[in-house]
Amino acid sequence: MQPRSRWMLPDPGLLLEAERLAAETKSPVTLWRLLLARGVVDVPSARKFLRPKIQESYDPLLLLGVSEVVARLTQAIEKQELIGIHGDYDVDGLTSTALYTRVLRRLGAKVLPFVPHRMIDGYGVADRAIEMFAESKVKVILTCDTGFSAHGAVRTAVETHGMAVLITDHHLGSGDERPIAEAIVNPHQPGDEYPFKGLCGVGVAFKVLQALCQALDKEERTVLWTELDLVALGTVADVMPLLDENRIFVAEGLKMLRQTRNIGLRAILEKAEVPKEKIHEGTLGWILGPRLNAVGRIDDAGIGLKLLLTEDETEAEELATLIEARNTTRRAMTKAIEMQAVAQLDGIDWPHTWGLALFSPETVAEGEAPWHHGVIGIVASRIVERTGRPTFLFAPDEESGFWKGSGRCPVTSGGHLQLALETLRSEFLVAGGGHAAAAGATLKSGTGDARTEFSAAFNAVIEGQVRNIDALRPIINIEGTVKLADLSEEVFEKFLKPCGPFGQANPDPIWLAQGVEYLGIKFIGKDQLHGRVRLRQEGVAIEALCWRVAELYPWLVKAQGAVRLDCCLQLKEDTWQGKKRLQYELKDCRVATDDPSLGVTAIPPASLFAE
Repeated sequence: MQPRSRWMLPDPGLLLEAERLAAETKSPVTLWRLLLARGVVDVPSARKFLRPKIQESYDPLLLLGVSEVVARLTQAIEKQELIGIHGDYDVDGLTSTALYTRVLRRLGAKVLPFVPHRMIDGYGVADRAIEMFAESKVKVILTCDTGFSAHGAVRTAVETHGMAVLITDHHLGSGDERPIAEAIVNPHQPGDEYPFKGLCGVGVAFKVLQALCQALDKEERTVLWTELDLVALGTVADVMPLLDENRIFVAEGLKMLRQTRNIGLRAILEKAEVPKEKIHEGTLGWILGPRLNAVGRIDDAGIGLKLLLTEDETEAEELATLIEARNTTRRAMTKAIEMQAVAQLDGIDWPHTWGLALFSPETVAEGEAPWHHGVIGIVASRIVERTGRPTFLFAPDEESGFWKGSGRCPVTSGGHLQLALETLRSEFLVAGGGHAAAAGATLKSGTGDARTEFSAAFNAVIEGQVRNIDALRPIINIEGTVKLADLSEEVFEKFLKPCGPFGQANPDPIWLAQGVEYLGIKFIGKDQLHGRVRLRQEGVAIEALCWRVAELYPWLVKAQGAVRLDCCLQLKEDTWQGKKRLQYELKDCRVATDDPSLGVTAIPPASLFAE
């Protein structure tokens, strides 16, 4: 059977360069193989990559506009002017709002924080916030993770209410127009020469506060660095590249999270039953992030902000309990919508289907709920994972009557949702926009015929973008070929673990083991959907965890007799009953071929773990 993904091995030249650098530095070729794949090409950058330290972060004054923001905040602190902090309802917005609030108060400022309600305010700077700030006598508005496109709201704040607006953001709006703010900090704005462009909203906020601490002659270590757990959380949750300065934030932030002073974060970890010895980058992306996102998706993001700001243990426990309940509800909603969406995939002509537009049932069956706009984006991601097709999910909006949708697109496919929507806008859309991989859209008409026509047009546009149907299969980037004996605990501890924390742009390494004996599956989980695949090669036997194995690899479940596999494997560190152990994950597999290079970009199959 063919693998679900396209397997990509690095160019042989990369391995040769790794061997050269390994010999030159008397270090493992494995290490250099991983470093080169991540753009680390010399010894000084390798040292910085392997030992990230907050002391080596960039000078915040290199950010365009930061001096002006710091000067106005300093004035506000000295005059005790009320500062209104406006964030966003996602995790990046929550953490950056909480970071500004906690640190500015520590510096003596008077602040009033606000995050919008997804369903009431929508995205961007909320008119409701401007009115609230005006009524509260706010003199300065400081935005985070939003504001660069808020031309109307900023104009109202400045011209109608006489407030100074300071924008700190990492999003760029369309066109050349800039809001009439007193100062703007955004590493992507024209003229900015900051050496790292991958900061998210909370990363930008940290740099502003870093500059403010320096201007006020305050000790960063005690005033600011204690909040690096918030910076790490926002960075991972916003899927920022874990390279350069972000790598520093996350590495140092994880250390801080294990001893966090943030009562709210500690309460979520306790409610999720995560002991400090099990905290790693996955805790940010799979435990904390989804729970804080859940309240913003189906309730009020202000609940999450309140949790991140509280200094009361009892209140933290109550809020964490509420957030845990909201996350449970969100998961149930997501599962129900996913089941309905998957049911719509039956009978699709896949060779001629390039993009999918799926719609909520017009009538809701007894015991079911209508599709919720706060979670259809999550389901769209899961449909993309299942099918490889760029996908929109649409549901009617009760207030406006329009059908509103959320779309996702695999980044390696060549599809681009924002450009697709621009092509479809005049004929089909009231509104729409976003990025290549994620976007939102509102249809002019939600009639059955209009939906059918949009589906066909979206499919045609994606076909024109992608052109090769095979490009819709996801890509697995493989570090190299190995034997099972190479994937040992010693190798993990010595060579692989130091390259973490892993995430976007610094993925967990995946290795290709070829011609491995398949010995069967032990099914696990309440629904018996997941399994531990038993593998053996040259006397070395392992069990590799495979998520949704029954669904994704039915041919493997039914396999009889002696079968040999080519397996893409990943190593993880797991903690069970206080003891750390090595865990293998099977990311993809196929029946072993006589030609081991078939379907991959081949490199010499020598072990990469030679020293």
